[in-house]
Amino acid sequence: MPVPVLRTARLVLTPLGSEGVEACMAIDADPRVRRYLDPVADWGAYRTRLRRFVTGPYDEGLGFWSIAERRVPDRFLGWVMLIPLGGKGPAIEIGYRLRFEAWGRGIATEAASAVRDHGFATVGLDELVAVTHLDNAGSQRVLNKLGLKQNGTVDAYDQTLPAFRLGRPEWMVRFGASGEASTSMTQATQQKRVVGAD
Repeated sequence: MPVPVLRTARLVLTPLGSEGVEACMAIDADPRVRRYLDPVADWGAYRTRLRRFVTGPYDEGLGFWSIAERRVPDRFLGWVMLIPLGGKGPAIEIGYRLRFEAWGRGIATEAASAVRDHGFATVGLDELVAVTHLDNAGSQRVLNKLGLKQNGTVDAYDQTLPAFRLGRPEWMVRFGASGEASTSMTQATQQKRVVGAD
């Protein structure tokens, strides 16, 4: 089942499927975006892995979203995800990647905040985990704004990486009473809510 549409003050997040793989590839081909990512030796194989990664399948409420501004809904700015860690789990990972031109405007924080609240309020998660390169200070600042704090390490993506975590109790104290994301969901999904997100 596709993830729900999420809206924030500036953004609309829509389900991202196989049709968005080429746009994701274009972002990943930018060396400025890839600064802290492993080099790609075979872009054909990378495309295949990326399509499998984006399309899942994942449990209800989990997956990838395309990020766009409400005023320019057809312009792809990047993606945000909520999936089993590294595509395998068991922890649930939040992550994001934006085109370079969208950096520095708070878009990653705004988009990921909506997905964070969806994960806790609608999916009913107990914890979120994120990973990033130890030297990627910009991404770590975004994670801190989202409430995730560095706590140990985790094995993911064939590496041992710093783990950033946010549990339900901390989310409830900091964000739970005033989640800003509004969600367009099917009736069936609404009936399965664990905690209201409105």
